[in-house]
Amino acid sequence: IVVNVTDVFLLFDLDFKLASDPDFLTDKGVGAIALNHFNVSLEMTPVNDNGALQLEFIDAHIMLEDYTVHFDGQTDISKALELMMEEFKDFFKNEVVNIMARKMLSSVESTVNEHIRMDSTLAIADGAPAQLNLQLMSDPILSHHSMTIPLQGGLTNQLVRPL
Repeated sequence: IVVNVTDVFLLFDLDFKLASDPDFLTDKGVGAIALNHFNVSLEMTPVNDNGALQLEFIDAHIMLEDYTVHFDGQTDISKALELMMEEFKDFFKNEVVNIMARKMLSSVESTVNEHIRMDSTLAIADGAPAQLNLQLMSDPILSHHSMTIPLQGGLTNQLVRPL
């Protein structure tokens, strides 16, 4: 499964205060780090985790068009801080990929599980309610444009939740 998020803009606004002991480096001001027009592609595979669908991370790619850093302080130290943050571009980019990947995995996983487990209550012949057992029996089966989810499918009068 591949999920793509395109043309994302992230802005990190911050106030900073720099102090040292002994007191020879001081500065304070505001700063911003902006990631403009970036695309994230996340590849994942669905697996059975004790009866529930879980998505495992395979790979992620990020294409970043624009990374800008600006610090405005009371001394030239803020410019040094700005240059230092410019040098951390790859580190910052990798951390954004990790955060986005975890959020996207969690979101897709919970949405798919929510749809799988929609109301599974059925009325059987005597009118008593029964639950359809929606536990996964094995890993989902992926074909070119679809995913087959092998469910247990039996009826029970107990609410069945994944382990």
